Parts: sequence; structure tokens; C-alpha cells
Amino acid sequence: MNLELKKMPVYNITRIIPEPEDNRDTFGAAIAINQKYLAVGDYEANRVIIYTRDNSGQWSRTKVVLPLKNSIPERVGRGFGIEVQLEGNFLIVTASLEENTNEIANTEGFTRVGARTCFFSNRYLVNLEDLETEPKAVGMPMQKSDGLATFNLFQEGKMTKVTLPDRGEAQFGASFAHHKNLYQFEKVVRDLVKY
Repeated sequence: MNLELKKMPVYNITRIIPEPEDNRDTFGAAIAINQKYLAVGDYEANRVIIYTRDNSGQWSRTKVVLPLKNSIPERVGRGFGIEVQLEGNFLIVTASLEENTNEIANTEGFTRVGARTCFFSNRYLVNLEDLETEPKAVGMPMQKSDGLATFNLFQEGKMTKVTLPDRGEAQFGASFAHHKNLYQFEKVVRDLVKY
């Protein structure tokens, strides 16, 4: 068997150190990076920190993205930034949290309210080029029904729905990532579904 070894590119390692206001336990629990931005989720501090790369390749902290005003994460004080994704100048932030129902005065806006717990999950879109814009709610990352799982992916400036068969995995779709070519992704999924 012949194996072809490819040279891996060499990267400069950058050390990102939490600031005093960051939560040292959850700072960096979610990370996304592209050529221009580094997004660092800090869901216990209820925010996403944005670093921007300069022409010399150095990263500097340039923006803090906070939850939408009056949203569940803002009211509860945590959960925003549990997952992050970057698509060009756009940041997609997942907010998710679970609270004791008895400790919530107003359960309005929660995704599910049970006898013991209230659950919330949503995704938000932020244009990083527009520093004044608040995050815009764009819906949950995945919904299951009738044996199908539907994902809302943001690509090339618009939301695209992708539907996959749900084979009953308990945490299927809890976290996912995509890159550039959705058609290639769909082809791979179609090929996998055949088996």
C-alpha cells in the first residue's frame, strides 16, 4: 500500500488570554475562525468575543457581541455563545440553556416549559461589519419531525434548509459545522443515505 504524505502548512500559534470579565471556565468553549475573524464563545459570561487579524497576522480583541435585548439569555444572564460559526463577515451564535421552572418568574419565550425545567435554544445572526446592529434571531439550528432532521444553514448571505433522515440518534444535530460548498455536502449526505 502506498501512502502519499502531504506537507501540512505551518501556522503561527497565537495565545488568546481571557480578560478579567471573561469566565475562565467557559471562555473558549466554542471557537470559530476564518481569514479575518476569530470568534470565542463564553456562554457563562453570556457573550462572544471577536478578535480581528491585522495585516501582520496578529489578533486583537475588537468587539464583544451580547445577546439580543429582552431575549431569554439576556434575562437569565447566561447561555449566549455556547456555539459559534463564521461565514465571511457573518457570525452565527447559538444560545442554549436549561433552568429550574420554579426559579423562573416568566417562562414566556422558552422553547419548552416542563414541570421541572425550562429549556431555551435559538440561533442569532450578526453582521460583524456593522458594529451597531444587534443580533437577529434566525431560528433553531435543527428541528426533528416525521423521521427527518431539518437544518437551517447560513451560506453566502442567505439561510438554506437542508433535510436529512433522522435515524433516532439521541443527540443527532446537537452540534454541526459546514464549509463553503453546500452542494458537495448534500451529495455526500445522499451517498451516505444510500447505505
